[in-house]
Amino acid sequence: MCSSRKLFKDKLKWCQDNQTQIKMDILATHHQAKNFAKFWKSTNKLNPKTGVPAAVDGHCEPVDIANLFRASFKTVKQVPEPVCQVFSTDDRHARREVQVRFSLKEVNHVIKSMTRGKSPGHDGLSIEHLYIKTQDAQFGFKPGLSTESAILCFKHTVKYYVDEKTPVIACFLDLSKAFDTVSYDILWNKMENNTSTPREVIDLFRYWYGHQTNQVRWAGAHSDVYRLDCGVRQGGLSSPRLFNLYMDELIAGLSSTNIGCSVGGTTVNNISYADDMVLLCPSVSALVKLLEICEEYAVAHGLRYNTSKSELLVFKAGNKAFDELPPVSLCGTALKRVTRFKYLGHWVTDTLQDDTDIERERRALAGILYHTRGRLRSGARRAWRPTHGDNVSTARGRRSGGIARRRGRGPPTADRRPATARSPQRADKASYTSFTSAATQPKKS
Repeated sequence: MCSSRKLFKDKLKWCQDNQTQIKMDILATHHQAKNFAKFWKSTNKLNPKTGVPAAVDGHCEPVDIANLFRASFKTVKQVPEPVCQVFSTDDRHARREVQVRFSLKEVNHVIKSMTRGKSPGHDGLSIEHLYIKTQDAQFGFKPGLSTESAILCFKHTVKYYVDEKTPVIACFLDLSKAFDTVSYDILWNKMENNTSTPREVIDLFRYWYGHQTNQVRWAGAHSDVYRLDCGVRQGGLSSPRLFNLYMDELIAGLSSTNIGCSVGGTTVNNISYADDMVLLCPSVSALVKLLEICEEYAVAHGLRYNTSKSELLVFKAGNKAFDELPPVSLCGTALKRVTRFKYLGHWVTDTLQDDTDIERERRALAGILYHTRGRLRSGARRAWRPTHGDNVSTARGRRSGGIARRRGRGPPTADRRPATARSPQRADKASYTSFTSAATQPKKS
């Protein structure tokens, strides 16, 4: 009984001393087995959960705090008059007879047949189930395109003009709560008139968004139930595509003006990634016209531009540059001119140099290497920690013996002691046994 208790305590102590290494081994095993569900579940457990504050804005009760956030999250629709009404199931059947093209059993079979490995949305489905074709100037949430694609198109367009000794004015626009201010009535009309989406699918989205309810949870308490008058669902797979459709007419309208920058006869006066848009013009007058189109579209669709985050950047073309730029306004506010701007995670400068962006990447990589090295050192110190049966000199000899073998001074020998005589650390970690045994065992000729 005593020996079993001692063995249990030794193993427990070893697990406590090497808990970080054990967690890393579990992550590596899940990743190697491509079991990403367990991999991310184990990763989330590593992040410590922060406690909630005792009071928020003078409110102490969890229900009061939840209702406080409820008032903050609820977005008011900016479009006053609805284009169409959200009708009920009875009204829909009264207007026309809906053709049921699939049954519940077929839907269940399709969901079970979906390929795993993709991040599910709010509805739990793990497949991209909605395709809407939008303008080529929209790079957001499209297969085969990314932020790098948008940055590459942006820099090539500017470089084309700079090489021709023509300065380029870039206007970076920022929308306030863009995804939260989408008008449902306008969105359903766009789906009916501008896409080939079946009417049954549009009715499904209309009913889904028209009957959704929301609550805010705080410290286990829930706020009062409220409904959203506008805005697409956050985390849903269809939300980015619905927003792209909502902004598609603006991109098409800007491109059809044939003013601003163009390359090879193709107008490239705007580049978008979801709600991040940049306008490219070689003159101030062209930029003013494009901004007027953006303002009119925003008013008609209930959108708001954040003038404090929208800025101007002028790319120099050798000695040519707009030293004195006339005031350019957006929604009645003059835009600020800057010499660099962070667009889609990349720093863009007026000289079109990548030094700032390379330095940012270098610092990020150095931080990752620093934390990785710290974890490796911490794990190594715990791995070499002396156990109950070892003294400091034995541990030092173990280290020196391991270093000598790594330098090629002799192959490691097997540990010929019985398993009961070994320390719990070497009994559990077979990888360290052959590495450390030669330092404590005499060599035989």
